[in-house]
Amino acid sequence: MSLIFVLDTSAIIGGFRPDPEDIGYTVSAVISEVKDRDSRLLVELELMENVKIGEPSSYSIKTVTERSKETGDFMHLSPTDLMIVSLAHDFKIKGDDPIIVTDDYDIQNLSRDLSIIFKSLQTRGIRESFIWRIVCKACHKMYDSDYEKTTCECCGSELSKIVTSKEHLEE
Repeated sequence: MSLIFVLDTSAIIGGFRPDPEDIGYTVSAVISEVKDRDSRLLVELELMENVKIGEPSSYSIKTVTERSKETGDFMHLSPTDLMIVSLAHDFKIKGDDPIIVTDDYDIQNLSRDLSIIFKSLQTRGIRESFIWRIVCKACHKMYDSDYEKTTCECCGSELSKIVTSKEHLEE
């Protein structure tokens, strides 16, 4: 039985290669995330040889985006990151067990929350799962993680990100 790996940009640039019997996927948006010419050529070569392009369903994009707002990861995830998790979510809905390959802690946190397996390449990976919120430093008014302003609507003070819940993960 072959494994399905969903690769973010860092996994491709970092040299992750699925075994020949396994299948690697990513989204087309990874190419736009790569800024330097050499890395872009590497990504394009990998996409031609070892990795297939998949695009997530609108249902998964909506579901994953909403959940990322609930966990607070939304404020740190790029649109490409959300597409990667959404593609893995589509595989999970179909009954597969995809593995997201990423060193991005926010992708890992969201994946864990969605019961999607993830694998780190160059980092240890997350050891705790967090729920993030935005809070006013002065009056302590809480905002959802997708709140876009940098000052409190009540008192005008600076907002900051805090952990409102965390869970230690078993190793």
